[in-house]
Amino acid sequence: MKRTLLIITALLFAISLYYDIKVGTLSMIKPIRAAQGEVMEVTTSPSNHPLYIEHLVTSGDTVLSVVEKNLNEPLPVGIEQVVQDFITLNQIQPEKIQAGKVYKFPIYNQ
Repeated sequence: MKRTLLIITALLFAISLYYDIKVGTLSMIKPIRAAQGEVMEVTTSPSNHPLYIEHLVTSGDTVLSVVEKNLNEPLPVGIEQVVQDFITLNQIQPEKIQAGKVYKFPIYNQ
């Protein structure tokens, strides 16, 4: 009986761990503010910060892919500048972005 209870408990733990990693539980606690991948708004910012859009990150998005998707043309600045502007706007390293959260992404005009 103890062995069966231990197996069932381990199985439930494994299932809940898989679900949490694959789907996540934070979206059930905090409502999502926009549809996935939807551009929230274009905002002017103080003179020392670039213009930006707020974007809900989806699985597979990178800072560069979001900036390029919204630009629809070649980047007018270097990748290092995009990374630095993203860090300035969000105070987070680009490789630490998480799906389901809204971040500010710089936009560039030719």
